[in-house]
Amino acid sequence: MTRPRLTRSGFGFIATLALIVMIAIIAIGGCNRRETDKPNPPRADAPRPSEPVPLPEVIRTGAGESDLYTETAPRRKRWTVRWKSSEIRPEQREGGASPMGRGDFRTVTGSLYDGADDTRVSSRFEAERAQVDQTRRTLKLTGRVRLVSEPPADARSRRPVVLTCDTMTYSDRDRIIRASGNVKIEMAQGELGFSNDLWANPELTRIGSPDLFRAARP
Repeated sequence: MTRPRLTRSGFGFIATLALIVMIAIIAIGGCNRRETDKPNPPRADAPRPSEPVPLPEVIRTGAGESDLYTETAPRRKRWTVRWKSSEIRPEQREGGASPMGRGDFRTVTGSLYDGADDTRVSSRFEAERAQVDQTRRTLKLTGRVRLVSEPPADARSRRPVVLTCDTMTYSDRDRIIRASGNVKIEMAQGELGFSNDLWANPELTRIGSPDLFRAARP
């Protein structure tokens, strides 16, 4: 018996049929792909990695303390401020906000340190309120301000000098205390009152009016 032979047209039909079947399989496979295989689109409200996270305008805290250090190495402590409550306003800088900024502190105590040796306290202070500007490196005390010198270890028998006033500002850059309002100085020789502003160094070993202080400063 003679076997049937496929003609050229028959081969074409089979090839066409095979191609149709392959296309159908690919289409079905694409439809059955799980949704989890698709990448999730980014959330519209999600912060971009390059965008800084904004800080609140005001940060309120309870009791705490903060130190200021020199700007260059070796880093030495310049002052310590302790408080019972505070409001800190972060400073906006290029690239975002920084926790460093201005702080308003209530019921404060603290210390000013020696310029060359941060293990030695030059004087200790207390006041009703304090404003600290870390950027400008300034400290402002207001309300019943009291500053007491801390004699060196080799001069403990020397009586401390006490400065009281309504307002006191201190700049770490020039290390000058500027006192104003009901200024009084208590020392071994007695008590002195001043109607005008008074300047002093943190150790309270040099005290005088602004003009005299500038003239006598080395």
